[in-house]
Amino acid sequence: MKTIVVIPVYQSMNALEKISLQQAVRIFQKEPLCLVTPKSMDVSEYLAYGDFQIERFADRWFQSIGTYSELLLDARFYERFSAYEYLLIYQLDAFVFRDDLPHFCSLGYDYFGAPWSPADWCHRVSGHAIGNGGLSLRHVRHTIAILRRYQDVIQRDWLPRLDPVGEDMVFAWMAAQEKSDYTTAPVDIALKFSIARETCHIFRHLEEKTLPFGIHKWYQLDLPIWLPYIESFGYDIDLSDEHIQWMMTVDLRKIGITNWAMERLANRGDWKRMHESVRTMLPRERSLYLRGAGKIGKQIEATLRKAQIPVDGILEQGMPLPEAQAFILVATTRYEKEIVAELQHAGRVQGRDFLTSRVFENQFLRTYYKRI
Repeated sequence: MKTIVVIPVYQSMNALEKISLQQAVRIFQKEPLCLVTPKSMDVSEYLAYGDFQIERFADRWFQSIGTYSELLLDARFYERFSAYEYLLIYQLDAFVFRDDLPHFCSLGYDYFGAPWSPADWCHRVSGHAIGNGGLSLRHVRHTIAILRRYQDVIQRDWLPRLDPVGEDMVFAWMAAQEKSDYTTAPVDIALKFSIARETCHIFRHLEEKTLPFGIHKWYQLDLPIWLPYIESFGYDIDLSDEHIQWMMTVDLRKIGITNWAMERLANRGDWKRMHESVRTMLPRERSLYLRGAGKIGKQIEATLRKAQIPVDGILEQGMPLPEAQAFILVATTRYEKEIVAELQHAGRVQGRDFLTSRVFENQFLRTYYKRI
């Protein structure tokens, strides 16, 4: 069976993505490797690692999770690879331990991806257990057919939600509707194919001889578990590197879902309920400042203003802290650690004098939805 390994790329690689790419070149000796990339992108950095086919698409498809998902929900994407029977999506936060592609292709299922637990948000929304798309094997011809069959539904019901949802959840939803005409690997086989979450719960089953074919989000989720296996291939990971530490602690999908929820509330929310919810979290008699003027800061500011909670000022880098009685929301995630340390050094106490955006958003969403 002819199989191609497709690697979506849209920017320069970080140190851990380079490891993922090296491993793909190392493991997939029998399958062609193809970079899927924006038309305008210089891929010379990638070509230094091996021989790749290159398929270029319009730059607009690589602007966000939503636009990338829209590309992978377009039958024309897969038509580019119609010479192959199967296509492996290999994002550069995936890692494979061996080339089991011929085995999985021989099983005849249309979609392989790491399973989601019944409690997982992805499972609850899609109604299906198999889906994770960052490392996923797809039957090309059958994928084109199902996308054409559900084209109108995808356009009407799914495209507006793609930024937090992702294309893999749409494939899981379609598989749940089809039951037999579009088949996904059962959970026991999917676990042998890939693991993306719940690693701690199934780690007792992982011995070297029973490692899955691959893993997804290996450096964002459960790196301490995977590290010995990855280093056994000779890769040296400097865990003291600050950039690597930051990447290890951020689950981008979860942050995306929170941002999407906050945007929806800012545009369509019940302002009275929002006001009541926020007021349970913020002191009434103290001035309120936001530390950070980026995307998260703008979202929080819009939510607060529409809920009629006044913001007294935006603190950007280098600006002096306001008076001690002011309450501060740290409206950034990337520099959160440094800002928290700065505030604590100035005598501010977390919870009493300031909140991080993550704590604020999580508490606000829980409080808001409890009031519905």
